[in-house]
Amino acid sequence: MQTTTTYTIIDCPECNVLFAITDQFAERRRADGNSFYCPSGHSMSYGDSLKDQLRRAKDANARLTSRLDQVKADRDQTELRRRAAVGQATKIRKRIANGVCPCCNRSFADLARHMQSKHPEYAANSKAVSPNIGTAA
Repeated sequence: MQTTTTYTIIDCPECNVLFAITDQFAERRRADGNSFYCPSGHSMSYGDSLKDQLRRAKDANARLTSRLDQVKADRDQTELRRRAAVGQATKIRKRIANGVCPCCNRSFADLARHMQSKHPEYAANSKAVSPNIGTAA
């Protein structure tokens, strides 16, 4: 019967002693992240196990995906509000263009004169409703 075993040579980071461990043992320690010791008794490890690294990567991915979904939902809500505001501004502009007073809802042949004489405070605030609202600049 003949067996072949391969070894990995390790240099202890604490005392610089060279020692060997089997490749199978090294692979198990890489997979589980557990510590092992040099002949002088110094503890060492390969770091986090592959399972831990994968779990952390999945958790980070889940957090990013959740955040992305929230940002998309916020964007959609903002777009709906913008469209509603544009619709309201368009509705008001059309009513004014048809001679309907936006303050008292009465029709006038000369709406501009009516607005200046009866509702001067509205003229000062009318700059907030621009005819270019909702159009690309």
